[in-house]
Amino acid sequence: KNQLTGRYFFGTSDQSFPLAILSGNVLPGFNTVTPTTVHLVSISYLKILSSTKVNEARFGYNRFDEGFFPEDGNFDPRSIGLNTGIQSSQDFGLPFIRIRNDPNFGSSLASLGSTLSVPRARLDTNWHFIDNFSWKLTKHDLKFGYEFRRTFVDAFFDAGYRGRLDFASLQDFLTGTLSGGRAARGNSQRETFQNSHAAYLQDTFRITRRVTLNLGL
Repeated sequence: KNQLTGRYFFGTSDQSFPLAILSGNVLPGFNTVTPTTVHLVSISYLKILSSTKVNEARFGYNRFDEGFFPEDGNFDPRSIGLNTGIQSSQDFGLPFIRIRNDPNFGSSLASLGSTLSVPRARLDTNWHFIDNFSWKLTKHDLKFGYEFRRTFVDAFFDAGYRGRLDFASLQDFLTGTLSGGRAARGNSQRETFQNSHAAYLQDTFRITRRVTLNLGL
């Protein structure tokens, strides 16, 4: 009269790719690396109360952790004199360096540094509980219960925090003559959550042998 089941899933991956969003790079050493870890847990308890009454309680939990980081994220640019105002080691990596319209090459040169859209990451945590009671009557199959969900997101998006340096030509780059640049500042860390509650009722009513009516709320 009692059945307890449980499942657990673990997944992990580590990707590395060029050409990310917001001006990706084609040079080796400046890819975007994406470590990802997933945990899924589910527990179900089924209780047979009688030949016509059954109750099932289910619990679920999942955790999704994924980040996008520069491949050279362990490199401190301040060690070679490039102080773009980095606030923490989280934003390590070479600044995004653009060399524009060099007359010796006829076009822009490949940029240095990973895309400006990294680093960024988010940790999603979800809790789920549902209790479902089934009651079989002569012409009715009743189901009713309660459901609760909680979603929590912890994320940051340090777009442009490593800084961008612009040079008008290769000669300007070699002499350190800037034509422009920018760097973002501030705290991009955000924590948000949402709780949701729901109650439900469903009736499968067999009007005749050939006609069934489903009602739900």
